[in-house]
Amino acid sequence: MAEGHLVDIYVVYGISFLALGLALYLSPHGDQQVLPFARHLPLLAGFGILHGLYELVVAWHLAHPGHGFMLHPFQTTLLIGSYLPLLEFGRRLTQLLTGYRLPLPVVAGSSFLGVALCGLLALDTAGGLALGARYFIGLPGSLLTGYGLLRTGLGRRGEPEWRGVCLALCPAGVAFLCYGLFAGLVVTPVPGLPLLLSEEGFLGLSGIPIQLLRAACAVVAAGGLVRVARLASDRLQRREQQALASLARLNAELEARVRERTASLQEVIDELGAEVRERKRAEQELTRTLEELRAARRRQDELLEIAHHEQRRLATLLSAMNIGILFEDRRGRVEFINPAFLRLWAIPEEVDIIGMPAREVLEHSTHRFARPSIASKHVLQVLDANEISERFEIDLYDGRILTQLSYPVTASDGAILGRLWLYEDITHERQTARQLLYLAEHDPLTGPLQPPPVPEGSGREAQHRPAGPDPLRPLLLRSRRVQVHQRHLRSQRRRHRPDPRCQRGRAPGPFQ
Repeated sequence: MAEGHLVDIYVVYGISFLALGLALYLSPHGDQQVLPFARHLPLLAGFGILHGLYELVVAWHLAHPGHGFMLHPFQTTLLIGSYLPLLEFGRRLTQLLTGYRLPLPVVAGSSFLGVALCGLLALDTAGGLALGARYFIGLPGSLLTGYGLLRTGLGRRGEPEWRGVCLALCPAGVAFLCYGLFAGLVVTPVPGLPLLLSEEGFLGLSGIPIQLLRAACAVVAAGGLVRVARLASDRLQRREQQALASLARLNAELEARVRERTASLQEVIDELGAEVRERKRAEQELTRTLEELRAARRRQDELLEIAHHEQRRLATLLSAMNIGILFEDRRGRVEFINPAFLRLWAIPEEVDIIGMPAREVLEHSTHRFARPSIASKHVLQVLDANEISERFEIDLYDGRILTQLSYPVTASDGAILGRLWLYEDITHERQTARQLLYLAEHDPLTGPLQPPPVPEGSGREAQHRPAGPDPLRPLLLRSRRVQVHQRHLRSQRRRHRPDPRCQRGRAPGPFQ
């Protein structure tokens, strides 16, 4: 074939791929409904632009053979750079259609390894790299791309809206398959590398230059993909027109609604004005109410502070008393005790009595009852929860005597709030009473009747004194004993006189 015709073939070859790349680059890349691989089209566009430039450089090299040594490395770089996006596009398209993962490191690593090996074995390094790029990058990339395009077209050929796209994708897929075979297997021989079929050998067998078949494949592939890009653009334009029509319809409906709403807007404004005025009046009333509540809250805080002070003073007073105090709530659990109670019953201070059942409190005492059977029936026991219990004396094993009294604590409505227990150590008073009785019995005036001593020289008076005890002595003794006993009872009544507030339902101090 003449050199001029070969240059023309390469020019057509290069322009076809450039047209393919520019058309795909300018087509919409985000419409997945038209093309499922639309977002990967920039890779195929990069292949078309770079490979078209490569073929134009080859045509220029054939037209100017004296400058080939300067363009040879550049040609090799363009060839390798154009095949890389083609291989990546084929890999992604195959994964998208089949679901099989083709790891990028494996595909790229094996391709680069084959290209590098060809470059090392060839006597012409640039020629060896170019041959390796055709074998290990261009051939698999073209076959994967052609397979993906052909499968996409055949898979959707039964759908009416896909008919035009399928008619364009199927020829493009076949063209890429043929181009992969023509460009990847029929190559220019390179010294030092084996090859299946050279370009001259193919020409001798078929009588057709391989460049012509490659150019035909490029024209068919470019035509099919340009048609696909145009169909995608047309469909996108139709969708935009439909969206604009929908938007216009929505605007018309919105304007109608606005006109309808505007007609009743004044009424709504009047209603809102009346509601605002009503809310202002309510706000003023609420402000006055809040001020009254704040004043009441301040007064309540003052009264609460006074009550706290009174409660602290009363708690201090109860803590300083020698009478043991225990208050149980309506559930029978301890709500308050004073230190005197712990001292009287010898309960350790680290024992937590508050909240404990009142009947279990004395289990922590170290004292023992002198008469346990009697004490267990009366200590912290009451027959009628609404009545004041009788005064009960408790004899302890160590000789001490405690008295027990209890008063029900009721609310203003008569409900039982709990019970107040009082304990006092009267051991000293009993000892004092015994001493007074002893002195009264042995007093010279009120003691037992004995005959008076007879003074010397008064035998005559003794003979005239009547014999036997004095009849006034028993009366005096009985009178003295009654006075001592009454004085002791008055002391006990003053000590254990109940607080009138307890009978009205108010327990003193911290039990309210």
